[in-house]
Amino acid sequence: MRRPSMAPNATPALQTGEPAPDFTALDENGRPVTLSSYRGRWVVLFFFPRASTSHCQMQARRFQALYPEFHLAHAAIAGVSVDPRHSQERFRSACQLSFPLVADADQAVSSAYGVLGEPMPEEDLPVTRRETFLISPEGHIAYRWEGVVPNVHADEVLDQLREMQGMPLLPRQRHREKERQPSSCLRNGCGFTAWCVERSKRKRAYR
Repeated sequence: MRRPSMAPNATPALQTGEPAPDFTALDENGRPVTLSSYRGRWVVLFFFPRASTSHCQMQARRFQALYPEFHLAHAAIAGVSVDPRHSQERFRSACQLSFPLVADADQAVSSAYGVLGEPMPEEDLPVTRRETFLISPEGHIAYRWEGVVPNVHADEVLDQLREMQGMPLLPRQRHREKERQPSSCLRNGCGFTAWCVERSKRKRAYR
């Protein structure tokens, strides 16, 4: 018997300047992750729709590739989705991530941040939209990203972080995506459309 469909949370997503809701939730290993424990550091809190899917792996691996640079900028990283712990554990292991993945199975964190979206096709439970929040050392929302493009997003976050800290941007050449994702991608939170699949095949240069 299938579980009844759940309506997306109606709480609006947090905006710049608002306090970031504190939370304590378990990561993939069952260890508690508490946002307030990072006070005094910048925090990159990125929400993703589904553990181990291609676009989510692409996004997480790029954050991992830039992890040393985020560390030098005194920033912590944590990923959040509504997947259970065992899914997050496989995801973190497959991508060899150095940062925790929060298993928001009860949807409490996603609801608090207003990013709980609609179910994916053929599914009943809502998933998180692909959005990211940069949280200041004082615990406020410093920046928010919507309509994230997975394979360039970590670079954008790092650039914004360094700019806010008054640090020079890194001499890195890359192609930036100017167009926004179509409404179906934003609603479902991940790029399972022909348009997204085709775009993911394009070559992008990083240096």
